[in-house]
Amino acid sequence: MPEVRPVVGSYREEGSRVFRAGGRVVRFLDADTARAWRVLSGASFWELGQKTGSIVSTWEPGDAQDLVRQGGGPWVTAVEHEPVPAVTYPYEWPFPMLRRAAMLQLDLLLAALGDGFLAEDATPYNIQWKDGHPVFIDVTSFRRHEEGDTWQGYRQFCQLYLYPLLIEAYRDIPYQSFLRGNIEGIEPEVMARLLGWRDMLRRGVLTHVFLHASLSRTAAGRNGDLRGAISDSGFSSEAIRTNLRRLRYLVETLRSRRTESVWTAYDESESYCGESWAEKQEVVARWVAQRQWDTVWDVGANRGVFSRMAAEHARCVLALDSDEAVCGAHYEQLTQGGPRNVLPLVYRFHDPSPAMGWHLRERPALAHRARPDLTLLLAVVHHLCITANIPVQALVDAIADLGGTVIVEFVAKDDPQAKRLLQNKRKAHAEYTKEHFEAALARRFRIAAAHPLPSGTRTLYLAEPHSS
Repeated sequence: MPEVRPVVGSYREEGSRVFRAGGRVVRFLDADTARAWRVLSGASFWELGQKTGSIVSTWEPGDAQDLVRQGGGPWVTAVEHEPVPAVTYPYEWPFPMLRRAAMLQLDLLLAALGDGFLAEDATPYNIQWKDGHPVFIDVTSFRRHEEGDTWQGYRQFCQLYLYPLLIEAYRDIPYQSFLRGNIEGIEPEVMARLLGWRDMLRRGVLTHVFLHASLSRTAAGRNGDLRGAISDSGFSSEAIRTNLRRLRYLVETLRSRRTESVWTAYDESESYCGESWAEKQEVVARWVAQRQWDTVWDVGANRGVFSRMAAEHARCVLALDSDEAVCGAHYEQLTQGGPRNVLPLVYRFHDPSPAMGWHLRERPALAHRARPDLTLLLAVVHHLCITANIPVQALVDAIADLGGTVIVEFVAKDDPQAKRLLQNKRKAHAEYTKEHFEAALARRFRIAAAHPLPSGTRTLYLAEPHSS
């Protein structure tokens, strides 16, 4: 029996707790939650969600009691969930992914309400991704809905779904930094300050921002009784279905204004002569195909040329790029028929998604959620070392700390792209040389292959960790 370890981020849940048992994901239930779960599992919306994959595949394992005995606590049984390829968070999702997750949340709430259930939570942290589609994972948040009760997740939905989407749709401001800065999202009072009075005419703003902020202030005067303030304002249980439908229509109509950037129009192949670009693709394809990988990081993925290449030989590819518009365009492209095991994420390698929440363990950093066994850094090292001023050895150390194999491209200072980055820099970057880079790489890796490209200014390296 593998060791059973609690998932720190599930401490907020009442009546259940998620544990990991080796590669398995199990949820322990107390007596009340176990009874509620058995009722829930017979509901028609639940059965449909299991069939379509919109709710994570869940079952009662045969060794539930053995698992519970290891977990201790008040648990009486366990259910098991199908693991997702990689755990990701909303501050890493581009706009179309957050919007699609919001629509799934609302669709499930509407379906559940039809069966007499409602989810107590409405947070994107309860959504993960499988085969390019959002999947709801917090199954025990669905509870019997008592007539006359309010929708307790409304504020949470606004703060973590609606307000971030509105900021990008109406203000052309990326929302990722807001969600990275506050695990609870954007509060109504703050959102009201971010929007002007002219925005009151925009769809959803008056009701879901300004009125919501007003209700929050009223609740503050009632010792925090927001639920009572909402009920007194007419937002009672009979209006839940109407509100959900209106929110669904609002979210569906929102579009990001960040559809164009320097990098969405960038064609990487233009940085190479035709021979170099073709040879780069051939060499990377050959190195990637040497084995099957579990998780691949493609750092600086842009539109995913090499992400799609790696997808043929990997369980999961995270296409990481710092440009929100590029990630959004990449995701939209994948929904039209791209590889289903590629997931575009907004991620700055020089300023990565931090650990957040309680004790800095509730929401771990990406490297602790989806550690790569292959990392691609193609045409990105010069940006990190010259633009972000990261020392060469420090960069190599960071790559090595991820573990696994690396395919990395060094772009020399006499390359046209590197010259462009250096032209407005006071720092000479004397250490940024091919010789220094190779020495730094050799300290942390075994260089299995080096392949100079025909341009003479770029070299590809295949490097293995010393332990392999």
